[in-house]
Amino acid sequence: MEWWWVLVFVFGGLMVVLASGLPVAFGFLLIDIIGIFFFWGGGPGLRQLVLNIYASLATFILVPVPMFF
Repeated sequence: MEWWWVLVFVFGGLMVVLASGLPVAFGFLLIDIIGIFFFWGGGPGLRQLVLNIYASLATFILVPVPMFF
């Protein structure tokens, strides 16, 4: 798939989701999940998303930042 089709999908889908009244954070989350499902091969891509989320939450490098505030 050409890069510009991916760009059209992301921006077009985001405009449709935001025009429907969904909050921005949930709109980005929905577009990301749909994109991962189609571009990373369905179920394995979603499993990789869960593993990446867990790996980013399991690192303790940024723990002092909220404590600083």
